[in-house]
Amino acid sequence: MDSLAAFILISLFLLWHLEFIATLLNLKTFPPTTPPELAGLMDQEKLDRARSYLSVNSRFDILRASVSLAVLLTFWWSGGFPFLDDLARSFSENVILAGLIFLGALFIAQNIISLPFDWHETFVIEQKFGFNKSTPATFITDRLKGLALSAVLGLPLAAGILWIFHEVPNAWLWAWAFVTAFQLILTYLAPSLILPLFNKFTPMPDGDLKDGIHALGVKCGFPLEGVFVIDGSKRSTKANAYFTGFGKHKKIALFDTLIEKSTTPELLAILAHEIGHFRLGHIKQRLAVGILQMALLFFLIGLATNPDGAFARLLHDAFFVPEISPHAGLVFFTILTGTRLQVPLRPRQRLVAQTRVRGRLLRRHVHRHPRSPRFRPQKTLLRPPLPPRPAQAPRRPRPLPPASPRTAAGFGFANDMISSALCVDLAPRPCIIRREYRSCSPS
Repeated sequence: MDSLAAFILISLFLLWHLEFIATLLNLKTFPPTTPPELAGLMDQEKLDRARSYLSVNSRFDILRASVSLAVLLTFWWSGGFPFLDDLARSFSENVILAGLIFLGALFIAQNIISLPFDWHETFVIEQKFGFNKSTPATFITDRLKGLALSAVLGLPLAAGILWIFHEVPNAWLWAWAFVTAFQLILTYLAPSLILPLFNKFTPMPDGDLKDGIHALGVKCGFPLEGVFVIDGSKRSTKANAYFTGFGKHKKIALFDTLIEKSTTPELLAILAHEIGHFRLGHIKQRLAVGILQMALLFFLIGLATNPDGAFARLLHDAFFVPEISPHAGLVFFTILTGTRLQVPLRPRQRLVAQTRVRGRLLRRHVHRHPRSPRFRPQKTLLRPPLPPRPAQAPRRPRPLPPASPRTAAGFGFANDMISSALCVDLAPRPCIIRREYRSCSPS
């Protein structure tokens, strides 16, 4: 075993152990009783239910991560990577096609392994806590659509990246420009071409909510092209909402479950907070940071795929692959660094954080993703109350539940499918700010 292989092996074990310990610590730090700040919003029964939900998902994540690590190590040390590379080259002498076969085989294997976990998560865990409304037919249909989407979008993107690294000087720079352009174009097209494949978008009917949203947009200088309702209840009882679009063509989409469980003032408070991020330029800032981060990643991938580079030689030797290639180097780079390319295939969207109104006191509760090992319950942020209006009686808010591990929209799975096909992560972590909130009570 060479030094780089030993370093990668030790790093994988250390990262797994670190996430395992972080998960246990997060479970331990979950408050045993309702914090005073949430006394009027969440009772002990709902807090216990939230703790149980987090505990079940955390244990399931540990199992899933352990199986993934075991499969990776078994495949690696049994010579799976050189075998798969030779097999792909035996099917075609074209290096691009061979690379796509290599990536496609890993894609198929990864999804076969993850399928029973996804099924258990949807129809056992989510069903147990009253969240799931998806049927086996919907589950299978979403995956078939994801396969089609990965073929239509993922394969051309992967082929373009591989061709650039094979044929173009300063390949990392051109690959970065290519992926950035792909990202921006798809961001523009996804709302009208991709998302409707998984959810039905219905224009919001006229009423107080729609009038209030348009009035809020005009007041804040936030032009709206349309307001839509998504049939999120088709798959889950959880609630969600997001913004999408560029320039003057911005749209707001609200899940039907969110509208059902929230009052008009609560919804307007949620949207007002998110409009503030647009007004302050936070989305553009995060997009710029994501693009710069992608440039650094492609520069490092260039080092990992350079046939004349010492680092690329060491990296391929660590995985027992004799011939340096872009498709293998891309996979090995993601394993070595634990960093995946981040190319948002979803529309430019701003998923809302939950805000609750009690009288004129605005409490905003920010929850980090509970399925993440870095999740810690956040303290409630209280803003000074505004003078009350005598004519209006204060509303009693519904309790705020913990966040959910999955989006109710089926497109999330399609995005994961394409990510697997490319062996990179196309999820919009740095470029699309995604905050979700859920209801802990089944509807």
